[in-house]
Amino acid sequence: DFSSPPDEATFVVTGQFLAPSSSETECELLWGAWQDAIDDGQVTVHDGAGDAIALGQLAAPTVVDGVNSEGDELPVCVYEYRVEDVPSGVGPYTFAVGGELESVQRFTEDDAKSPLSIGVDRTG
Repeated sequence: DFSSPPDEATFVVTGQFLAPSSSETECELLWGAWQDAIDDGQVTVHDGAGDAIALGQLAAPTVVDGVNSEGDELPVCVYEYRVEDVPSGVGPYTFAVGGELESVQRFTEDDAKSPLSIGVDRTG
């Protein structure tokens, strides 16, 4: 259990996990290797020491227009997530989806005031 004592300062992390889809109408992952992590549905925030400190869940996906690293358009599955009760003052933080798809970029509590994302870029 990652619940914090009531007197400890916490914050909320929200964001999106983005994955290419082979369908423009339904979320059918183009990269099957990500399926297990997404099926797990868990989003974990880690502190600066790499310890898991808070848990959240992926929501059901929506499909939007996106762009890959070469600039080609492709459909993208967008999974929103929310992680509450992240302890303040123990960053910089990272997050992982399903325990294996970990963000490379570390983030601060200030960064978390805006939604964070991992995966391909979305345009729509």
